[in-house]
Amino acid sequence: MANKHYISIIRLLRHCGIGYDGELSVSKIKKQLNVEFSYSANGYIEVDVYTYNKNNVMEELELPIFYTRLRYHKKI
Repeated sequence: MANKHYISIIRLLRHCGIGYDGELSVSKIKKQLNVEFSYSANGYIEVDVYTYNKNNVMEELELPIFYTRLRYHKKI
């Protein structure tokens, strides 16, 4: 089985106009991203040189360490 390559979702959130500062609602982010992925013809969203698929993004949002990762990526 191939290892997944981690890609920060910060670029995707920016690209989709989803705010990630202040108080976050993961369920609201999921709903917004579901809409964005539904508009995608092939099920992927490309931002710069990064390609996001719905399954990987939703898995990331459901991780217990999601908020920790997000805080880290906001700093860098």
